[in-house]
Amino acid sequence: MSLNLKNLLDFRRLRSEDSPACLNILKAAFTTPWEELDFIFQTPSHALYGVFIQNNLTGFIAVSIMIDESEILNLAVHPDHQQKGIGKALLTHTIQVLKNQQIKKIFLEVDITNIPAQRLYQHTGFQIMGYRKAYYPQPDGTFHDAAVMQLKL
Repeated sequence: MSLNLKNLLDFRRLRSEDSPACLNILKAAFTTPWEELDFIFQTPSHALYGVFIQNNLTGFIAVSIMIDESEILNLAVHPDHQQKGIGKALLTHTIQVLKNQQIKKIFLEVDITNIPAQRLYQHTGFQIMGYRKAYYPQPDGTFHDAAVMQLKL
């Protein structure tokens, strides 16, 4: 990531009024995106953190927190901003936020066909623990397996 881009990034916890922008990112980034986010904003154990460039939401991460563990439910960066280090910056920021909340482990599932996401998670210290068969539905009616990953803090 260039120093200029890094200086433009702003991170904050998202609020319910950010939901339409999040849904737009999901629709642009995924073939089978989530269709609503209200459950995240209405559940105290869930949070969304966003990354902004010049006050425009460019990506977000959704997490759930259970005592001293967390699960990454979704991480999405708008396709116009992918492969620029923004996802890594958002993930790194969120890991630090979770560390500050005394989280000891973070879990996630990632589509085994999503090689860039797997690399991102592995470069951040996540390790594959196992697999879930037929976890991600596809538009053609088939399913992709998921790799289950964990990061110990």
